[in-house]
Amino acid sequence: MKKYFGLLCLGISILLCGCNTCFQSREMLVGKADKITVDGTANEKCWQSVPEYPLSTSVNAWKQKHPEYAKIYSKKNVVPGKVKFLYDKDFLYISAVLEDDDIVALSNALHQIGENMGRGGLMRDADNILSAEAVLLIGSREEAMCLNCGYCGFPTCGERTEGVPCAMNTIDVGIAVGSACATAADLRLDTRVMYSVGYAALKLGWMPGCNYIIGIPVSASSKNPFFDRKRKVQPQQ
Repeated sequence: MKKYFGLLCLGISILLCGCNTCFQSREMLVGKADKITVDGTANEKCWQSVPEYPLSTSVNAWKQKHPEYAKIYSKKNVVPGKVKFLYDKDFLYISAVLEDDDIVALSNALHQIGENMGRGGLMRDADNILSAEAVLLIGSREEAMCLNCGYCGFPTCGERTEGVPCAMNTIDVGIAVGSACATAADLRLDTRVMYSVGYAALKLGWMPGCNYIIGIPVSASSKNPFFDRKRKVQPQQ
C-alpha cells in the first residue's frame, strides 16, 4: 500500500533520522515550489518537474536493539519508497511515497476477525485504517502493582486470575493513549482510538508480552478519514 506524505522541514528529522532512513543517492536536486498546499497529497504540477529518488528504511539496527521483535520482522529488511524535494523562500517540502505492509497485514487480520465473529464494525475498521499514514500501538504487560485495591474485580492481587490485566496497567495505557492523541492534535494530525486495531495486533502476536493493546490510526489529510464511516454488513448465509 502506498501513502503520500507532505512534510515541512521540521518533519525531515523524523522521517530521515528517526526511522533509520538512508538514501541510495548522495546528491539530490531540489525543485522550486509554486503554491504548495500541505494536505497529505502531492498533486501540484511542480512536483512532476523534479526527479524522484529511491528511499530505503533499514530495520536491522532496530532488530538488534529489540531482539524480542526480531522473530516477527525476520523477513523484513527494508521498506521501499521514493522521495522528491521542493523549496520556496520559507520552507523545504518533501513528498515521500512509502510502501508499508504492516498496516495492510493489520487490516487483513482485523477483517478476518470481523468475518469470523460476524462483526461488521470490525470489518469497517479494517478498511478504515488503510486510509492512515501510520498506526500507533500502545500496550501494557501484565504486572500487578500489589496494591490489593480490588479494582480489577478480585479482592487481592494474589487472587487475580492470570491473564486478567491489572487495573493500574489499563489506566496507564489510557493515560498514554490520551497523551499520544493530544500530541497528535498539537501537530494538526487526525487520530481515532480503536480497540479493534489493538485486538488484531494482539492476535497477530505483535508487541510480545503485552496482553492489552490499543491502536491509534494517524492521518495527515484534508479531512479526518476515521469518522463519517459506514458499517459493513455481514452477508446473510
